[in-house]
Amino acid sequence: MNNEMSQSSLLHTIMQYDFAIYDLVLYLDTHPHDTKSIEMYMDLKNQSNRYTEEYVRLYGPLNNTQVTDNNCFNWVSTPWPWEGGC
Repeated sequence: MNNEMSQSSLLHTIMQYDFAIYDLVLYLDTHPHDTKSIEMYMDLKNQSNRYTEEYVRLYGPLNNTQVTDNNCFNWVSTPWPWEGGC
C-alpha cells in the first residue's frame, strides 16, 4: 500500500472500493451462486479493509465502530466538512 497517499486521496480510494462493493452486493442479491463475483466481492472487501485500516491508523476513525482508546473521538479536533475538512 502506498503510504504517501494524501488523506483525501486515501478517503477517495476507500469510497471507490465501497461503492464497487455495494454495487456488487446488489448483483449478488439476484445471482447468489456466481462464484466469480463472490471472489471479486471478497477481494474488493479485503482491499477496502486494508485502505480503511491505513486511514484509521494515519488519520483517525471514519465511523464510531473504529474508535479505540488511542484515537478516542479525535475527529472533533479536525475541521468539519463545512469548515473545509475533507
